[in-house]
Amino acid sequence: SCDPFPSEERVYSPCTAKAIHGGGPPFGLRQPCCRFSHVPGSTNPLPSLATHTSLTRNSLYGVRQPCCRFSHVPVPPTSVYEHTHRGRPNTPPPVYVIISRLLSTPRSGTQDATSRSVIRGTKLGGAALILAMVCLGSWYLVAHSPLSARLKRHLPRAARRLFVAKPSHPPRIANLPNLYLWAWERPEDLQFLGNSKVGVAFLAKTIFLATSRANSNATNLDAVNLRPRMQPLRVAPGTPLMAVVRIESLRGALPGAYSIANSSPASFSSDEIAHIAKEITATAQIQGVSALQIDFDATLSEHAFYRDLLTEVRKQLPPNFPLSITALASWCIGDRWLNQLPPGTIDEAVPMLFRMGPGTREISSYLAAGNSFTVPACSSSLGLSTDEPFSRDILSGKISVSDAPLSSLRVYVFSPRSWEKASADQSLKDLPSWHEN
Repeated sequence: SCDPFPSEERVYSPCTAKAIHGGGPPFGLRQPCCRFSHVPGSTNPLPSLATHTSLTRNSLYGVRQPCCRFSHVPVPPTSVYEHTHRGRPNTPPPVYVIISRLLSTPRSGTQDATSRSVIRGTKLGGAALILAMVCLGSWYLVAHSPLSARLKRHLPRAARRLFVAKPSHPPRIANLPNLYLWAWERPEDLQFLGNSKVGVAFLAKTIFLATSRANSNATNLDAVNLRPRMQPLRVAPGTPLMAVVRIESLRGALPGAYSIANSSPASFSSDEIAHIAKEITATAQIQGVSALQIDFDATLSEHAFYRDLLTEVRKQLPPNFPLSITALASWCIGDRWLNQLPPGTIDEAVPMLFRMGPGTREISSYLAAGNSFTVPACSSSLGLSTDEPFSRDILSGKISVSDAPLSSLRVYVFSPRSWEKASADQSLKDLPSWHEN
């Protein structure tokens, strides 16, 4: 039969469909020669679309169209795609056909130049991206290595700040002011502080550790002497307050505190440590106090006791209550015993860069030469005084002791005399936090 296939009924004549799909090679197909009446106006020796339509319609009415012998009809060479997809206009061409057509399309000189510039730009962009990834990976690997620490010491501090992130305060103290004025045991009137941008760290209590070596292994709570603040303190409503507890160790209480005797430290029982911690945490109940600070110049023989005391204080404080301590400069440079504290025990250690004693010259030279504190707890705050040249140079910006700018650190300032607005303006005029007050 010469009936066309259903999918090609409207495209091919019955005999052409038979010749294409009935067999034979794709080129030089044998086409059937059918007898049909000449359609007026048609000059095509092969069946036309009109003839095919008339044949199809006649077939529908039961008129059988005879097929004659096959004759060889040369078919022009076509691609495999065109031969197999003829009559399927909605079928998308394969990818290889699209690529071959694009490659075979003639291009003008402008198109070639544009293509070359695009390819060149793509190569340069890819090379820059790879180089950036290599640099970032290398920086990440050596950021905390000993080699990096040695190299940073030879770079100017201004250049190092480009590679050092702004110090981040722990969550418990993140909302505290960046400037505190220490108010020691003397009458203080700080009502001139206008708002909450500047806080007051006031001495609230002094604890004297008077346990002697003879009874150091016994529980003797009466040997811990307390002295509350005796001088008035006046502040404006809303001023952030930090209670400071000073600990003094008397001769014989902890050997080595006021002597150079190489003797083992006296031990405190757990009950004594708990009692001292309770006296410290009681200052957190003072009205308006939002943070607590411990000031204890613990010697090497007292580190174990101080570590146990800080751990107990943290247990007795509310979970989100900030705990700060003052730190000797040597604790932040060479003596790294603060790293042995349980994580989260303290929120900051304030390096005391005044009243440093015999090591003042060495520490000042070390920091002025561009070196930084090596203990993480000491990296976000500073303790300065208005009456020492080294502190004044830091406050004025002449000397930088941190890779981070001074405006991102929490600064505690001590004055040997009672605070007055005029003297405070003169001493703190270069601090951004002071001008926000």
